[in-house]
Amino acid sequence: MSEERVILAVAGDNTKTDVGIGDPDGTLRAAVRGPGASPDLLGLETSLYRLGEVIDHAWLAADAAARPARAAIGVYFLAGVNSPATEARVSQAIEARGWSACVQVANDVFGSLRAANGKGERVAVFIGAGINCVGRLKSHARARFACLGPLSGESGDGHSLGIAAIAAAVRAEDGRGSPTALVRSIALYFGRAAAGEVALAFHDGEIPEDHLLEVVPLVINAAALHDEVAEALPDARQTRWLAMWWLQPASWGSAPRGSTPCSPDRWQVMRTGPP
Repeated sequence: MSEERVILAVAGDNTKTDVGIGDPDGTLRAAVRGPGASPDLLGLETSLYRLGEVIDHAWLAADAAARPARAAIGVYFLAGVNSPATEARVSQAIEARGWSACVQVANDVFGSLRAANGKGERVAVFIGAGINCVGRLKSHARARFACLGPLSGESGDGHSLGIAAIAAAVRAEDGRGSPTALVRSIALYFGRAAAGEVALAFHDGEIPEDHLLEVVPLVINAAALHDEVAEALPDARQTRWLAMWWLQPASWGSAPRGSTPCSPDRWQVMRTGPP
């Protein structure tokens, strides 16, 4: 593959990073999934280091011997790139890495928007560690929310849902709230004897704050079993929607129920070679 015929596509969020290598005609040479690489969560340098690792694994899957000095085009959709200033800073840092001759950087929600077929109006919504939404008209005019979490009025993200779930479990445990299966599931998941101990561990920094995202599957499972407390948590409509999605057989591929599609310490080569 020459440089002129190589496209590098990267989507990095808080929990996983997907890298695809292909040709302009749509031929996919390799697709690899690795750990999360959000610059907002990890910091720019750590994010770039992880991106480099996943990109290297993708080239190994495609054919390391045929790897050009750099790809002709690189499109990098990254969680946490929420402003023009951040976009420019990340673009400059990626250009310095030399992964591609042309560098395009945008928030990861734009990757979903671009993936849609057709030329009509479209809207993409992400609900993950944060919540994000962008729309595009036929004229190609775009609109989006600030999507800075509570600072800009958004809710329904994984971080806030994790806090609400732990709070509900603690209240149920000490008698202030209604009984819920979250008491046991949260305590067991974090290896503590009680939900209150989990809350204290987060407060003291013993459990890093980013692990709040891992509470979300516990909420989804409880809501799917009609746990009234889980269903009544803030943003309950999103929770019920996620619960419906969670129960679809194909929603997680081959991953077992209650797990994420890709653990941070596991690489997945999702596809190599032409179709």
